[in-house]
Amino acid sequence: MIRKAFEVENLDLSYPISPLPTHTKIRTTSFDGVVVFGLLYQQPLQYQHYMYPRWAEVLGWGLACSSILMIPLVAIYKLLTTPGTFRERLACCISPESEHEAIRGGAPVSRFSWRHWLYV
Repeated sequence: MIRKAFEVENLDLSYPISPLPTHTKIRTTSFDGVVVFGLLYQQPLQYQHYMYPRWAEVLGWGLACSSILMIPLVAIYKLLTTPGTFRERLACCISPESEHEAIRGGAPVSRFSWRHWLYV
C-alpha cells in the first residue's frame, strides 16, 4: 500500500499539484485577518487587574510582525531584482526555477490563467 503511493509513472500532471490543501489556505487568510484587525482595533493588554506597559505591547507586536512581514518584503525584493520585463519577472517569481528559461524564451505561463488558480 505504501509503495503504491510513491509510484509516479502514471501520475497525471495536466493540473498543477497544490502544495497546500484548500482548508489550509482559508486558515492562513483567517490568521492574516486576525493580525490586521488586532493591529487596527487594539485594547490595552491586561491580565486580571495588571495593565502591561506600552513598551511590552510594542515589543510583542514587533516580534509577531517581524516574521509575518518578511514574506511580502522578500516577494517585493525578488520582484524588483529579477531580470526581465515586469511580466517575465512576475512569471518567474510565481513559477518553479525549472520553468524560468522557458518563460524567458516566451513560453506561455500556466499560472497566468484562471484555470490554474481555480484548481489550486
